[in-house]
Amino acid sequence: MIGELEEILRNATYQATQDAPLRHNCVETFDEFNTGKNIGRTAPYITWDIVPGRDDVEIFPYMAGGGCSLPGSGKTLMPGEGYEGVAKF
Repeated sequence: MIGELEEILRNATYQATQDAPLRHNCVETFDEFNTGKNIGRTAPYITWDIVPGRDDVEIFPYMAGGGCSLPGSGKTLMPGEGYEGVAKF
């Protein structure tokens, strides 16, 4: 079954995107288009380690979105605020 794991997880991601309110945000890196399915050539990104003698699986999802992986802040400054507005921000 380990050989089927990647396809199972890709199908589960696609189905969850159809059934739940998941934002369609998977973009093909070099082609620069949104697949609309949250799956692509390398998405979802999946990595695993096979542990000899074990017959179970642990799955640790990385939930991203809403800017959680790139925290920061922004502000629109009025033209008259000039350098002082930037420094104050």
